Amino acid sequence: MKRSLFLFCFSLLAIYAVSQNATRRTSTVVSTTPAPTTVTESSPQESSIVVSPVVDQVYTGVACTPELTIRDGNTTLVKDRDYTINYINNVNVGTATITIIGKGNYRDIKEIKFNILAKPIGSLMINPINDQTFRNALISPDILIKDGAKVLVRDTDYTLTFANNFNVGTASVTITGKGNYKDTKVMNFRIVAKSMSGRNTPSSRPIQRPTQRPTTPQTTSK
Repeated sequence: MKRSLFLFCFSLLAIYAVSQNATRRTSTVVSTTPAPTTVTESSPQESSIVVSPVVDQVYTGVACTPELTIRDGNTTLVKDRDYTINYINNVNVGTATITIIGKGNYRDIKEIKFNILAKPIGSLMINPINDQTFRNALISPDILIKDGAKVLVRDTDYTLTFANNFNVGTASVTITGKGNYKDTKVMNFRIVAKSMSGRNTPSSRPIQRPTQRPTTPQTTSK
């Protein structure tokens, strides 16, 4: 009886051990199901439209409207048929903007920028300074500067710095560009001595000359 019970228990243990081994083998099997693939959409082809860069422009006093060359592959686009142009801030020194607006077979807009550079003050017409007469005070004569027909304005377009402008001798003035103008230019002028005779000041009294009495011929009696 005991022997039969022992064999029965041993059989149960053997069955349990076999079932546990089978479970372990099943859990270590690598799945052969393929992982899902992620499809990345390709970016659209880059535009073949190329706009030529705009070189820096020098201030002229009028609107800067540089022409553009726009190509679509080997085809050169035609202004007002394929696109239109608007300019912004294109007069004074600074950064100007060109807005290209598609037309006809083209759409959307594109902006490009270009620089407007200051004009050298030395390239302008500057009137020479006449001799100045000593006046016992600092002498700061006005200067006429023109850019074409435009007369420049002091402290807006340029500043003046004087040196040695009190006593007789050679004085100088440094013209420094400002705003739409740049660089400096030095000009000299003479301060001449003041006349002690007062010839530079007209007299308020007329000059009187002495008058001579007419002579009467004398007669002699014989």
